[in-house]
Amino acid sequence: MKLMDFWKKRERTHQKKLFKYLKYVFNDHFVLLLLLILGAGGYGYSEYVKTLSPEAVFPRIVIWLLLFAALFVGRFATLLQPADMVFLLPLETEMGRVMQKLKRRSFILPASLLLLGSAAAMPLLVALGEAEFSHWLVVAGTLWILKDSELDWQAASLKIASKRRKNQCAVGIYGLFLLVLFLMVFVSVWTGLPVALAGNVGLRYFYKKVHQSNRLQWEEAIQTEKARLQRIYRFINLFTDIPALTDRPKRRKWADAFIQRIPTQKNSPYLYLYLRGFVRGSSYSGLFFQLTGIGAVLIWLVDWTEIGIAIGVIGLYLIGFQLIPLYYHFDESLLLRLYPLVASGKIAAVQKVLLLLLLITSGLFWAAGWISLGFMNSLYLLLAFSVFSCLFVGLYVPYRLKKKGGHYESTVE
Repeated sequence: MKLMDFWKKRERTHQKKLFKYLKYVFNDHFVLLLLLILGAGGYGYSEYVKTLSPEAVFPRIVIWLLLFAALFVGRFATLLQPADMVFLLPLETEMGRVMQKLKRRSFILPASLLLLGSAAAMPLLVALGEAEFSHWLVVAGTLWILKDSELDWQAASLKIASKRRKNQCAVGIYGLFLLVLFLMVFVSVWTGLPVALAGNVGLRYFYKKVHQSNRLQWEEAIQTEKARLQRIYRFINLFTDIPALTDRPKRRKWADAFIQRIPTQKNSPYLYLYLRGFVRGSSYSGLFFQLTGIGAVLIWLVDWTEIGIAIGVIGLYLIGFQLIPLYYHFDESLLLRLYPLVASGKIAAVQKVLLLLLLITSGLFWAAGWISLGFMNSLYLLLAFSVFSCLFVGLYVPYRLKKKGGHYESTVE
């Protein structure tokens, strides 16, 4: 079997594996959240654009940085596996054609997202007087050229062994991207396009030299691909269990001062364990902070109390629902099985943790509503969020755990 055919087979296997989870990702909850995000975000964005003047500087800086951040959406998918370092090493000279094919495939998704992102940026650029709506394809084309160069750099960086040289090259390349976007946003959309084209041609020559004079850093390439897949699996894991997901705990010393204040008598060991598991587990804490931040921004963008309440309640439900599996986080721990600790109080402990986290989120949502709706109207948000948090933790959590096989002992005291 030829190497290209081998990679096509591996790609089909990978796509089949991911498509299997799509029905769990695009469920009713996620679709509803997307509609709310698009609706609330679109409404707030349209109202914000109406307030802009062509002389405004801050919006230019924001759109400049956002377009730059959009270039990092979509990673170079090599689909390398640990065994390739041994079995494919003699075929390294043939990997060049495979890498070019993989780069073209990796370009499809980010190109589509950049097309939508450029369309979303056009009202702001038009309001600032730097473009017309007919220039949409010019903006999109500039972003495509930069993304093509960025994917080439991701491939070339896998062949540079020196970390110092790699950082120096990255500073120069990303500096060029910032310059192109600066010209497009602050001068004219037409000035960024020729600079992007010239930069792409020059960078292609540089990348060709790198590929000819360096060997593939197999270990780094495999670890980079593993990290890319873990990011995808971590997102899918928000909706269903992923056996391939390996969550590495992080120390996070900043939380010790809070967790060490928890008493360790009677049933509180589970409270300590669940809090520690939440803080150290990236899948839990990362989900909490991301959904909390998104919800707070959406509430800040709207100026209707009812919409703010709806967004906040859905956000609290999604956060609480995705944190319920924390109850099973230590079920496979042999130390807990050996330690003379009774299982009673597990649900009460996880309920206390969930209630604490949901109340913290409710407070942040209320602060965002205070900014956009005023103090008196924001009190309705705080009341609704607090009541929902208590009902969710007190009624839904034990029902959900009992339905999934968790033994119900008691509720939050």
